[in-house]
Amino acid sequence: MSSTSFNDLTNNMQSLLATSSEGVNLAIGYDNALINLGSQLDNCKDEVEEFKDALSGNNEEAIKAARVSLALGVNAGEMAKKYDLDADALESLAKVIRSAGSEIDGLSDDIKTNSRECIEIAKDISRFDKAVVSITKNYKNWSKALKSGNSQDVADSIVEMQEAYGDLLDLDGSKFSN
Repeated sequence: MSSTSFNDLTNNMQSLLATSSEGVNLAIGYDNALINLGSQLDNCKDEVEEFKDALSGNNEEAIKAARVSLALGVNAGEMAKKYDLDADALESLAKVIRSAGSEIDGLSDDIKTNSRECIEIAKDISRFDKAVVSITKNYKNWSKALKSGNSQDVADSIVEMQEAYGDLLDLDGSKFSN
């Protein structure tokens, strides 16, 4: 089972499980693909080793916990790359969200077991936080550049604002019109 991203891997696995009776072989393929994806990400080194150690034992609970932890790390690493966020911070926030899921109003009951949902929430919070910091830090400079009339300064400021406001609104800032 070869996958290029965590979402591809998970979607492929779900499709195969729905159409195949070879669950054990599929699980082994999923585990190997998950290890491969995790090995490519700096934030997953410990989780990969913990998962390999768990697989060498016979404790199903330990294997499941290590699999969930690695999946969370892989998903966090991919989101961090895509949105220019800190993978370790994103993963830590997702773990807090998962562990506190039942205590936070408005979150679904299955938040404790759904790493993709936890990462999505953590990504949204992290992007929003990053945007607020960027806007606060750069607002005066952007205003000054826009008023200056210097076309290069204006263009640079617009690109920076698109990125910041894209993060703030959870949108792709490059899609904003100039």
